[in-house]
Amino acid sequence: MMNWKKYILMLLFGIAVFCFWAFGHRAVLSYQEQMQMFQTTSTYLWEHLSWPGGIATYIGEFLTQFYNNYWIGAAIISILLMLMYWATAQLCKQIASTDKLYPFALGPVLIMMLYMGDINVMPSFIVAVLCALLSAVWFFCLKHYITQGVGVLIGLPVFYWLFGPTSLLLALLMSIKIFVSYPKHRVGAAVISVFIAAYAVAWIFLDSTMVNHPIDYQFVGINYYRIPTVCPVMEFIVEACFVAVVALSIYIERTSSYVSWGLLLVWGLICASNWSKFYDSKTLELIDYDYLVRTGKWEAIIKKAEKQQPDLPMSVAATNLALGMTGQLGDRAFQFYQNGAEGLLPPFQRESNSMWVTAEAYFQLGLVNTAQRFYFEGMEAIPNYRKSVRCIKRLAETNMINGQYEVAKKYLRMLENTTFYSKWAKRTEKLIADNAVDAHPLYGRMRRSHLQEDFLFSETERDKVLGQLFLKNPQNSLAMQYLLVYPMLERNIPKLMQYAQVVQEHVAYNPLHCQQGIALHAVQNQQSIPDGLVPAAVTDHLRRFAKTMTEQGKSSPALDQFRSTLWHYLLINE
Repeated sequence: MMNWKKYILMLLFGIAVFCFWAFGHRAVLSYQEQMQMFQTTSTYLWEHLSWPGGIATYIGEFLTQFYNNYWIGAAIISILLMLMYWATAQLCKQIASTDKLYPFALGPVLIMMLYMGDINVMPSFIVAVLCALLSAVWFFCLKHYITQGVGVLIGLPVFYWLFGPTSLLLALLMSIKIFVSYPKHRVGAAVISVFIAAYAVAWIFLDSTMVNHPIDYQFVGINYYRIPTVCPVMEFIVEACFVAVVALSIYIERTSSYVSWGLLLVWGLICASNWSKFYDSKTLELIDYDYLVRTGKWEAIIKKAEKQQPDLPMSVAATNLALGMTGQLGDRAFQFYQNGAEGLLPPFQRESNSMWVTAEAYFQLGLVNTAQRFYFEGMEAIPNYRKSVRCIKRLAETNMINGQYEVAKKYLRMLENTTFYSKWAKRTEKLIADNAVDAHPLYGRMRRSHLQEDFLFSETERDKVLGQLFLKNPQNSLAMQYLLVYPMLERNIPKLMQYAQVVQEHVAYNPLHCQQGIALHAVQNQQSIPDGLVPAAVTDHLRRFAKTMTEQGKSSPALDQFRSTLWHYLLINE
């Protein structure tokens, strides 16, 4: 008789997982998708067949490309974890000869969900664990010792080469089945169980002689974890949880069904108490900002910053870029936390996410060559040496803007072998073939306004490069805003006055923070505040600020009302 409660619990769990990823962590899906470039070629498949666990990586990358659409990505993760739960429940049922342990069987899957909070856990590990569980379900259905023996002797080596060292998980589950299946021959069954585990380990050592990967890496799993030099202990804990649940099910089935529900509660409490260790709020915040920058959701970035002040270099840079893209940087920059001039264009750091946000700022400014360098270096900084579909796309665009058509075509041909970027690549290659790049609204504009000689420049002279961008194209609004805000963030008011004069000679642009700077400069030099450039409301605001600071001191809480002004940044946040 079908246990409907089990399937209701499975369905509720699947819905919860779907909502968790689709609504709460869609940026993580985008992060996983952009850190690889799945190719639909036979060469790519054969390449993955050349190392142990390559098929798990291939399947994982195939599924991850669909994370491009977070609804589909969330559904894929939900289905994988539901299948994992079903397989675990089936194994418990086979061992305990009862279907009442289904709540207890959900526990290891919750631990897997917890582990997935580590952004370096690769989808290939999830696939490999699921395949090990499904293979164990098949093995548990074998009744004759001959078929079981064939399954062990042939199945384990094949499984290891296809899916990697989760073959050890499969071997331990096989050992449990053998030990339980022959109660009259406990000693012999125990010896065979130990042999199965040793046999699985021996194959890993044997196969290590045929590949160039270090032996310890093969025990961890090639591409199970994004950082090859790290041994993720949690990976082994997750696998141990599945083994423990199946092994203990024969004892728990003798207890009340309420015990199974109680143990599920214990699993839940374990996950809840360790949740923040894996789903780190700072890491998720940065990934969220990167996702919003990648998708160009500038208003969403500003709303996010309004809810919680950005305080990390990458989030500050993303917020300033969003303000600039919406034309608000000169009026609202100091409503948000600022960490100096680096908040506009952070310095070079060999770390993918922060480099890509900086690269996007350079790209939008029109510093195409610098953006190209940052995107390329960011891709090369991916720990497991994968290519990034996000970077390849931008590299194709930057080379096309520079007129490097053959290089651009090389990148476009790579994208033509993908599922979701193929049409875009073919359309873009047609632009080159039709000699229509100049007429394109984005590429043509950037080609006419970008600096050809921006390959290398000193990070201490970024404001001079911004000035060159503006002078070459006074309609470059982002360069104009960055040029004026840059000396403000440097706390260099005399330089601001120089740049403001240059801007005024070309464009009638005088934002609020620039007015505040002009007013402060006049007061500091005992000059009259120019009425034509500074409204009376700004002058009165400055007088109130000066009076409050003089009478109550810099540490007075009364100055908080001026926190969004340039004066507060210059004189209070020193």
